[in-house]
Amino acid sequence: MKPLNDYSQRFANVLFQTFPQWEPFSTVEVENEQETEGYLQVKVPAPISGLLPSELIEHDDDFLFIDTDGEVTLSYDYYHCHFDRYSDVPQEQGFREAIEFILALVKEEICIVVVMNRGQWCGSTSFKAGEEPNLSWVKAYTTVYIRSWQGTYNRIDTAP
Repeated sequence: MKPLNDYSQRFANVLFQTFPQWEPFSTVEVENEQETEGYLQVKVPAPISGLLPSELIEHDDDFLFIDTDGEVTLSYDYYHCHFDRYSDVPQEQGFREAIEFILALVKEEICIVVVMNRGQWCGSTSFKAGEEPNLSWVKAYTTVYIRSWQGTYNRIDTAP
């Protein structure tokens, strides 16, 4: 296995200090075999799976993906966010912000809302758990669903 590049190794140190149990879910990825170092990819299985009826939504959504290919990217279901991307904040601050987001997700302090229209993704965002998401940015949708890490806030709503 190729070693991690410096950026990925520094993030891996922060991530696995907080979530040591996730290290077995990690791999080193490379863009091409000529590269001597790779970037970190972590695919953490969600504790709750198979939440959505496949006739409504068809996708592989039961993992938290963490990727450090040039930036820290977190993906859960159709939602994704970037840390340390095109910003003037120090990398370590971006790393802390990513860890804070992950902690809030797994503690169910934040949820993910996904908006679909006839099976096509329209958008997604995160919001504070226990509150209703603001969907004013959505023009038309047939299905909205909410995901939380432990499933406490999960629900599916269809448009009237």
